[in-house]
Amino acid sequence: MLADGVADTPYVAATLTLDEKIGARLSIPYMDKWVENSTTCDWFENGKPPRNLTLLTLDGVISLFDCSYSGHRHNLPRGIGMGYISPSVIVLRDRDGMHEAPLTVQELRSDLDGMAEWAQLSSVKQTTQKDELGRIERLHLELAASEGLGWSQGGAEMKIITNWSVGPSGRIRTVKDDVSLISKFPTPQPVDVHLKEHRKVASFLSLVFGCSINFRDHSVRDPLFTEKTMGGRIVNAPFCQLFSQRTIKEYGLDRPQTSRLQRPIVSCEQIGDEGLKLWSSRYEEWQRFILPAVSAVNRGAVILENVVVNAAMSMEAAGSLIGVVPGEEKTYGGNGKPNTTTFMYRCLIHSGWKWDAVCEDVPGLAKAMATNYNTIKHFDRGGFPDPKETSIVSSVALLVIRSLAVSLTTVDRTIDNLIGDSHHDFEMLTEEVDSYGIRVTSAGVFASNR
Repeated sequence: MLADGVADTPYVAATLTLDEKIGARLSIPYMDKWVENSTTCDWFENGKPPRNLTLLTLDGVISLFDCSYSGHRHNLPRGIGMGYISPSVIVLRDRDGMHEAPLTVQELRSDLDGMAEWAQLSSVKQTTQKDELGRIERLHLELAASEGLGWSQGGAEMKIITNWSVGPSGRIRTVKDDVSLISKFPTPQPVDVHLKEHRKVASFLSLVFGCSINFRDHSVRDPLFTEKTMGGRIVNAPFCQLFSQRTIKEYGLDRPQTSRLQRPIVSCEQIGDEGLKLWSSRYEEWQRFILPAVSAVNRGAVILENVVVNAAMSMEAAGSLIGVVPGEEKTYGGNGKPNTTTFMYRCLIHSGWKWDAVCEDVPGLAKAMATNYNTIKHFDRGGFPDPKETSIVSSVALLVIRSLAVSLTTVDRTIDNLIGDSHHDFEMLTEEVDSYGIRVTSAGVFASNR
């Protein structure tokens, strides 16, 4: 049953659906000839449902916030209608305070792909006791939350921390050991403000692992969401599960391959909390680099031309922000000014890799990448480039933008001490180039080396 918080307003039946395609949606049947349904009719005829609603279920109370009209249909002969409302945020608990007040919370906790693998944290400590033959006769598991990194970001205190739970099932006890990202503001903030800070970390992990990183769960903790005794005494303020319309569609996406999560381009220990603090402080300035870069990584290798376009957009932005580097005058156009080739060159130099296995010199590689990108982008340049060439350009560009992302976590924006040229992703790139038997010349042309 759905309550709108208005005194003397009848409750109405409603169904809450969480769907990975349409997100969260309330379905509300009503009859327009019934006086009891007059309020509900107004919600849909005027397209203005209450800002907040409460769904009363047999399993507990669900709070729905920032609700919006999502359409309705009407069977005129019978006067039967079905209306749809989309809540922006759902919390699986009743909230104290004014029903119509906007939702603000002090803490948001998120579980996202790759966090446990990158942080290398666990709530479980295991010790064993063996007999004289070396057989285990006693196993001791100690479960305790442990903190990893902590840093300031966007006005919030951020933490990477473990959390655990035990689920009984007959004689089996299952331990769930998670690593979560937590944001806590001095004063309660809208969920979107929290999510903005969490998304910065998710974007960084996408570039660290080179694959799509998605949110899998959210929960909030705030003094207005509490557990109480029958007499109304507050006994606990736990984390309560939350669904956001902004991230709920990510829950159904494929998880990254385990092998991909075993090969971050840089470890959590190398970056540290100071590195994540620097990343967040530079995020706004470098957004035009970061967002296309994340999009390129998230696309995978389905359509290489799309990867090249997004990665090249990112490199153009980064090239402008990096500024002049030694030797770039070789890449200038006929007017003596920097161009797309110049921006590619700046990124290739600043990435810190040695490109000898791919090209005769870096200016030639920069020109080949710019030519490939412009040929894909402009319809009047003839057909699409050779797929082998596009594959190499996409692989180089992805490695470059991931390396540049790492450089934003260091004070001097160099990565020599973080990434070596024997790294797995670089070896995969050189193997790809060798398998095609081609090499980029100083003139920016792909030529056979066999």
